[in-house]
Amino acid sequence: MDLSITHFITSFSRERISVYQNYIRSSEPNLLPVDISLKALKLYLWNIQISSALFEVINLYEVTLRNKIFAVVNSQFQDSINDNHFKRRLSPFFRGKLNELGSSITAPMIVSRLNFAFWTEVLNKHFNYLGSVDASGNPLYPRLYNFNRDLFSINRTLTREDYNKLTQKLIKINDEVNDLRNRICHHEPIFKSNLRVI
Repeated sequence: MDLSITHFITSFSRERISVYQNYIRSSEPNLLPVDISLKALKLYLWNIQISSALFEVINLYEVTLRNKIFAVVNSQFQDSINDNHFKRRLSPFFRGKLNELGSSITAPMIVSRLNFAFWTEVLNKHFNYLGSVDASGNPLYPRLYNFNRDLFSINRTLTREDYNKLTQKLIKINDEVNDLRNRICHHEPIFKSNLRVI
């Protein structure tokens, strides 16, 4: 079995490894080609390690978030996630995903079978107030707007507006986490990402 650097490099697609080689070549232009290949391989392996570590944290975040959201939905809708009022506020795409599961699905299966983007949709449609008003100018709060506080573990009193701002921030974070998760799952290089922000 050939374990040489050349063998490793050629076992990857040219497009995949060239990202790493180009990065090394541009950051250290005086290196010999063999050194560029070696450093590119090390960078590739480091990218795998950091991706694996981040993926574990993302999974924990995702499971915790799903469970928190589902607990509120389950307590406030008569038929839980299969409630018609609940489904009506979802976009047709996510309503379809929910309908594909059928009405006899159990709670643990609901939480595990619906993807991260679905739960962000639930936050957006059922918890987040975007300023809608009725004909008289009264706010049209989504049904779970008053339950935003149940999503957060905060030891001080906040206004409904404060919780709504937190919910909006959570939605933004979810979009960023979901983007990173997808990049990791597709084996994209994340080594150039600002990992301090993540």
